[in-house]
Amino acid sequence: MMRVKKHLWRKADFGADRNCGFTLIELLVVIAIIAILAAILFPVFSQAREKARQASCLSNGRNIGTASGMYVQDYDEVIWGWVTLAPGNPRSGPNCPADPENCRTNIVVWTQMFQPYLRNKQVLYCPSFNEQVLLQNASHLNCNGPVIIPWFPAFWYYSHYGMAFGAIFGECTRIYPRNAFPGNSPRPLAEGGGFWPPVRTLPAVRRPAETAILQDNFTAMINERAYGLPYVVGTAFGCECGWEGVGQSRHQLGCNYVFLDGHAKLISGNVERHPSFPCPGATNPATGSPDPNCICATYTTYDQ
Repeated sequence: MMRVKKHLWRKADFGADRNCGFTLIELLVVIAIIAILAAILFPVFSQAREKARQASCLSNGRNIGTASGMYVQDYDEVIWGWVTLAPGNPRSGPNCPADPENCRTNIVVWTQMFQPYLRNKQVLYCPSFNEQVLLQNASHLNCNGPVIIPWFPAFWYYSHYGMAFGAIFGECTRIYPRNAFPGNSPRPLAEGGGFWPPVRTLPAVRRPAETAILQDNFTAMINERAYGLPYVVGTAFGCECGWEGVGQSRHQLGCNYVFLDGHAKLISGNVERHPSFPCPGATNPATGSPDPNCICATYTTYDQ
C-alpha cells in the first residue's frame, strides 16, 4: 500500500510565529517621536491660527476705514470725535444694564456714528483680543501704570479698537517725539457743544495716508470701581496694544492701525516713539514754543 506523505506547511517566516504586539521599548520610542513632532508642529499651528485672526482683524479695520471715509465726507470733512455729546440722562437709559450699548442717552460713541455705514457690529471686534494682555500692557509703569487697573474688567466693549483724539504731547526729541492726535475732543454742551477748537478737519491733515486714528486697543464702558460711577465710557490709543521690549502685542508682530485715508495695516513697535521725522518749527508741547529742531512721530502727528 502506497503511503501518502503528508506535507506539513510551515508558517511563512514573517515573524508570525512570534507573539503579536510591541515591546515596551518600542512603544516608548513611538511615544517619544509623537511628542517631538507635536512640540514642533503645535506652535506652527498656533501661529497659523493667529495669522488668520490677524488677517480677519485687519480686514475689519479696512471696513471701518471705509466707513470712516464716508462719514467724514457726509460731515463736511470734519474728523469725528471719540464721542459726541447730546442732551439725555447719563446713567439711566431705558434698558440699563441689559442693553449697555444704548445705555448712555447723552453721548454717541464713534462706533455708533459709523453704524449707518458699517451695518455690521461684528467688524468692531478683533478675534485676537485678550483683556488680560491688554491690562498687563496698560498697567505697566512705562504705559499708564497701576492707575488703570480699576478700569477692568470692562462692563461693555463698544469695540476692540481705540481712537487717537485730542492729545498733543512729546518733547520734539528722537526719544520722545511730538505727537498730535487727529481725532476731535467733545466740548460740554454747557460750553456750546461740538468739539474743542481747533476743530480737526481732513484738509488740515498734512499726510492722511500716514496719519493713524484707530488702533487695536479698546473703546469700552469701564468698570464702575474706577470712578465710583456706572457706565463711564473710555477709549485708548498707544502703548496699551503692546510695544517693543515691554508687553505683548495684540498680534504676533504688532498691532493693526486704521489711517485717515481709509487703509489699514499692521505696524510693529510703538508709533508714539518711532518712526519719526524732522518737523522744524512745530510747537514743542513741552515748552509751548516753536522748536527749530523739532522731531515728530510719523504716524501720530496730523498737523506736520
